[in-house]
Amino acid sequence: TEDRSSDEADFQEEFEKLAKLDEEWRDYMAQNVSYSARSQEDEERRQFFLDSLANQETLQQHLLDQLNTADIDAKRLKAAELLIGNIDDIGFLSAPLDEIANLSGTPIEDLQQALELVQTFHPVGVGARDLKDCLLIQLRRLGKAQSLEYQILDQYLDDLGRKRYPDVARRLGVTVD
Repeated sequence: TEDRSSDEADFQEEFEKLAKLDEEWRDYMAQNVSYSARSQEDEERRQFFLDSLANQETLQQHLLDQLNTADIDAKRLKAAELLIGNIDDIGFLSAPLDEIANLSGTPIEDLQQALELVQTFHPVGVGARDLKDCLLIQLRRLGKAQSLEYQILDQYLDDLGRKRYPDVARRLGVTVD
């Protein structure tokens, strides 16, 4: 029992030293105004950062917000919600329309009309099936559906990727420039 009381005395002595150090540290910090101001500012910045992370809107939420302001009937609203649920985090439609139609029982015509609506939403190009579709949507939104750029993307994207510029130019009847 002497060992036990000796341990308790050592513990008590150590605890008192730590408590005294803690008190001295608090006094020092309270006297140092610039530290406490910086600490408060840092804490506010940290809280703002954490709040902004918690409040970041997902792409799907952003699209649903836009959908809620659209003037459409209930049938197309449901179809558009299905499509938005199938849009991945970078904005591409992750499943073919016929697959969504089969799984949901929604007529493909309703899905097609809903897709045309969703593709008018921001960010421009959302709801595309692939990169080509995304770029074509963007050009249509810029009013360039009849442009040379549109024709090149629509008909010769693979050739463009393989740097077959002379072939593309010849087929379109334009110069390489």
